[in-house]
Amino acid sequence: MQNCCLPIELCELIMDLVVEPFPRWKRFHWSTDCRPGNVVHCARVCSAWLPRARCVLYSSVLFKNPSQVQHFINSITESPLLADMVRELVIKPEDDNTYIPFVHERLLGRLRYLRTLVYDFARGRAWVYPPHHHLLIARFPLTELAIRYPCRDANPAMWFETFRLICSLHHLHTLHLYIGTSPGLSDADIVRLDTIRRLPACAKIETLVIEGANFYEFLPKGAFGTSVRQLTLRFYSGPILTSGPWLSQIASFSSLQELHIRVDSSGEPGEDDCAVYRYIAPILTHISDREIPLHTITFHMGPIQGQKREEFLLQLSSRNVDKLLVKFTKLETLRFWLSERPCSGYDTMRWRNLLDDYLPKLPQGSVSISIEVDSDMYAPASSSLPASLTDIFTLPRQPTE
Repeated sequence: MQNCCLPIELCELIMDLVVEPFPRWKRFHWSTDCRPGNVVHCARVCSAWLPRARCVLYSSVLFKNPSQVQHFINSITESPLLADMVRELVIKPEDDNTYIPFVHERLLGRLRYLRTLVYDFARGRAWVYPPHHHLLIARFPLTELAIRYPCRDANPAMWFETFRLICSLHHLHTLHLYIGTSPGLSDADIVRLDTIRRLPACAKIETLVIEGANFYEFLPKGAFGTSVRQLTLRFYSGPILTSGPWLSQIASFSSLQELHIRVDSSGEPGEDDCAVYRYIAPILTHISDREIPLHTITFHMGPIQGQKREEFLLQLSSRNVDKLLVKFTKLETLRFWLSERPCSGYDTMRWRNLLDDYLPKLPQGSVSISIEVDSDMYAPASSSLPASLTDIFTLPRQPTE
């Protein structure tokens, strides 16, 4: 490009950021298709931009029907260097019972730098892949796996086969599960599920993200190993039991450093149906007596309006959440991420004062406490403000003696 006032290195960095980097709890946007329109526009600017735009464009490949697999094989056969650009495969069948033959011999040997596999079964409830399919997938050099299960009428066979896959990927570092509904397993199914896992399965998982509803009773015992360092849990419904395999699994994460709890519904005032009773208190209670190097905790709450604000604070106080937090001796950052309507009068300073009143034992001094009042979910769809613009109040850490 002639007479460009920006160096090509900076232009390439901008192209890299066209695909917006999300935090780990938003790593996969299940509700949207992967639309590469902006990257295609970059590729058409000039010949100098084409190589980096092509690299970004081919870094993630989406298969929605079987014919696309053959088209892609033809592309990398004609231009072999394209195969080395692929870092992610997204399998998103258009219809139920659609078999996508992505474990193709001509792909297994060519996608040398593939690291991420995404299964999106939102539109398909049947498991259409043959027995031992997970062993073929394990031939890819995968380190990251994301699975979205059907939002209704979950198939037990899909549950079994995907956990066989998880246990077959011995170099898996990152796992993201979106569980829309329970698979409806019987007691015998759960016992059978427990037998799937074999050491060293899941021994290297360090980042675990699970979101969904009513999935806690159907996870295999010790399903995710003990090496998890970053744990994100997003709850839609279904309370966690005060004890059981799932809480025992969380407590076994002896290397846990970051905990992010997101609750989309705060429950009804006065009822035992709220974020604190259902999720926050049981999890903190179960891990607070463990010697773990937990240094960051984030509470990400859905809308808390009107009477629910006071109920939320009262429940935090009645369950002694501040006293539980004090037990984490290595805690450095405590973050409250709260959703408020614009001009509600509840800004970060007001929330800070409320938390000080209701949680007097919150760790002070050596702990940075931040409060983010996020009004983005209430912004109109046409808003030009980026989602990262939130009202933030931070109490800085004080140097320890």
